[in-house]
Amino acid sequence: MSPEAALAWIIAAPVAALLLTQAILALISRVRNHTYRSAEQASKPALEPEGPAPKPADPAHALFLEDHASAIALQNDVVNHLYGAGIMLCLSFAIAAWELAIGHASPGFRLGALSLDVAAIGFALISVVRSHRRRRKWMIYRARAELLRQWITTDRVFLPPEDEATAYRARRAEVAQEIPEGAGEIEEQVMAAWNARQALLASRIGALPSVPEEARQRYLQKRVLRQVRWFNDASSRIGAIGKRRGAWLLWFFVLAAISALIRFGGNLGQWAPAEAAEHPLTFTWLIAIAVSTLIISTYAAQNTRSLGHRYGTQKRAIARWRTLHEPAFAIIAKSQATRTPQEIAAAVVEFEELMGEELLDWLHITEADALEVSVV
Repeated sequence: MSPEAALAWIIAAPVAALLLTQAILALISRVRNHTYRSAEQASKPALEPEGPAPKPADPAHALFLEDHASAIALQNDVVNHLYGAGIMLCLSFAIAAWELAIGHASPGFRLGALSLDVAAIGFALISVVRSHRRRRKWMIYRARAELLRQWITTDRVFLPPEDEATAYRARRAEVAQEIPEGAGEIEEQVMAAWNARQALLASRIGALPSVPEEARQRYLQKRVLRQVRWFNDASSRIGAIGKRRGAWLLWFFVLAAISALIRFGGNLGQWAPAEAAEHPLTFTWLIAIAVSTLIISTYAAQNTRSLGHRYGTQKRAIARWRTLHEPAFAIIAKSQATRTPQEIAAAVVEFEELMGEELLDWLHITEADALEVSVV
């Protein structure tokens, strides 16, 4: 084999594997997005809030969506780096299994396989390191987005500024200072920022002469009911991911079992497969085992196990809050005794404390585990 041909094999094998990895990642992303949209659509009719239709998107909300999208982009980056590492290693294993089981590889194929082995290890190492580094930035951006979401759904609802876009940019600058990208414990920074905001909300809302009915309805709709819907979506999403993972594991387990039984029977002299089928059966068995291991290890690296339990706890806590306070925020409140601004402020702060606990728990779980493979 000429040096030019050897070099072509050395370069072509890793490049082809990298392109295939990117294609698989794109497919996984489409499946995740479909799961998210399906859960979102399924929960929408049951939780459609009463009252006036939501207003069209405003400049402040458009700015918030930009910050929200930045956090999602970092989440997807963390996920794709980890998935990419696993896929490249799996492709390298598949080529090695082909050589072992099928044999008859040309010198060029053999050289390309060896090149892919080295490239896969290097790619996996770089991907894991980059994912770890990007995870902190993702956590910071998600925490900032949740503090800004609080301003969008709470501060400006009860204390609307004259220029919402300018006020949002000012709040964005404050949040960036409260949770910087440098060193420091993210959880401590978030706790300090959230607690300070709760005290400010309590004093400002409590100092109002009265709380307009529209503000109470908008808070219920855009903060409380939206959060209930999100937790329902997330729980459905985690359930769908679990069912899909279980189905794939079962399919590959059956495939591996059939291959192993046929090969075992052949060695005993019964049900002996044709000689031409012996090596493909071995290859099928090796691939089924490898993919099953990848699925299991990917699940073990996710924080969906911890988050599923946490979401259930939060849903129950919100249900208790709604039992105690929702009548003061819903449309029917105008036919009942109106609560004082101080009582409304106390109810708002109580709910925001629940959301603060949820964010802190998410940070702790995500830092202790690895990732959440779902769109937020």
